[in-house]
Amino acid sequence: MSEHSVDLPPRLRFSEAQALQQEILAQPADTVLTLNASGVEEMSTAAVLVILAAQISAKAQQIAALQISGASDPFMDAFTHLGLFSELMKLEFTL
Repeated sequence: MSEHSVDLPPRLRFSEAQALQQEILAQPADTVLTLNASGVEEMSTAAVLVILAAQISAKAQQIAALQISGASDPFMDAFTHLGLFSELMKLEFTL
């Protein structure tokens, strides 16, 4: 099983969400993918949806696991403002 970490940018807008999606899709099926969200200051709806899609991919075993590390308040708020806090809580968080 391999591990791959992605540092999310401070501003995670549509274009950054597209790049993140491509990086997620490029991972081998045995990858444990960790998204470092500690530096996120602003996050778009598109970025939230990309992360939720990655969670679905993990459940479908297209990647081994999806983990979130260092979730900033704006990262958490992006899900909450969209009414998706319960979906956020289904993600695996690491320190």
